[in-house]
Amino acid sequence: MGCSCTGVRSTSAEGARERTHANGQPRAGDSQTHIVRGDVQRTRLLVRELGPIAIFALGIGAVLFLAHRFLGHRAGLLEFEPKALSTEPISASFGFGRGVRFEHPMVKEFEVRLEAPLPCALWIHFQSKDISVGQILVSANGYRAGYVPADGLRSAELSHELLIGAQLLRLGEVNRLAFVNEGAAHGKAVWRIWNLWAEAEPLPQMAPEQLSAEAEIAFRRGKLRFEQREIGAPNRFLAWKDFRNARLLMEAHPEPRPRLYDFAQQRMDDAQQELDALCAKLMLEIQRAVSQHKRAAAHALFERLNEYFPSSRSACLLWAERRRLELGL
Repeated sequence: MGCSCTGVRSTSAEGARERTHANGQPRAGDSQTHIVRGDVQRTRLLVRELGPIAIFALGIGAVLFLAHRFLGHRAGLLEFEPKALSTEPISASFGFGRGVRFEHPMVKEFEVRLEAPLPCALWIHFQSKDISVGQILVSANGYRAGYVPADGLRSAELSHELLIGAQLLRLGEVNRLAFVNEGAAHGKAVWRIWNLWAEAEPLPQMAPEQLSAEAEIAFRRGKLRFEQREIGAPNRFLAWKDFRNARLLMEAHPEPRPRLYDFAQQRMDDAQQELDALCAKLMLEIQRAVSQHKRAAAHALFERLNEYFPSSRSACLLWAERRRLELGL
């Protein structure tokens, strides 16, 4: 019994001596094991303490992400479609086909309220694409007013305007203007209009003889300026404006209207085509200057646009301002 007990104590003592350095410190292996076990315990304690907080934060993040996606989707669904025309262009597109924001295969209707003491004509400004001759009819209060021009070589760049006669409009009431796709019956389903705005123009209150005389003066002045369009930068635009004024004066003339009514419209269209070509040429030069990193040249070209188009409401300047913002100039 004694030997047995002595043997056990002797083995334990020898083991203790083997695990101890001469200076009485634990061996390196035991110290590392002790440190590792301490790190594991501290990590477990940290996980126990911070785990619920991390899970809660992740949950909040997931809820916020889903809420953002849901609300964004709802906002898109609840976006209101513009129904009224004003002097501010509507950038959204209408019609039918790829890329159209608000689809209307057959007809898109707008409201315009005219608050004026005197009869007014209404200029409707817009851009259009994917339209053929006689495809899109424009009506005012159920009466035919004209057609959207067919696509040209630069249809996406050009701005059109259509005059709605005063006889088709109602003062102090809501007027309904409609773009009707008459080509749908012949398989022409695709069409698009955008950048729409309206400009009310009071008709001159004069006797028919005076209306004819004033229109003749404006028309002759327009012809002279158009002949001198290469001499002065603004002449081409001023000629177009003179023809436009002559057309408006003839709009106020009672039926039957003089032949000048059609002449003024034709010369106005001719001047407009040249203005469109000039605008496209200058915008191409601006794009080329930007691509070559010549910002000073691009700024100078924008200044030239103001010389050729001396009106803040001209279609070219409105288009140029959008491009300037896009280009960051």
